[in-house]
Amino acid sequence: MHVDHVWEKGEDKGIKVSFEVVLNYGSHIPTMIQGIQKKIKEVVEYMTGMFVHDVDIVVKGLKFK
Repeated sequence: MHVDHVWEKGEDKGIKVSFEVVLNYGSHIPTMIQGIQKKIKEVVEYMTGMFVHDVDIVVKGLKFK
C-alpha cells in the first residue's frame, strides 16, 4: 500500500491510495476492483476524515484454487 497527499496550488486536495493485489481466478475483475475501490474510499474517509482523491489498484496476479 502507498499513500500520497495531493496538493494543488498550495491547497489540500486529499489523499491518493495505491494497492497491489492478487485475485482469485474466475472472478470478474472489473466488478471486483470497482467494489474494492468504493469500500476502501468509504472506510479511509470515515477513519481519517480526509477526502480520498483516488484509489488505484494494480492486479499483480491471479491465484488458482
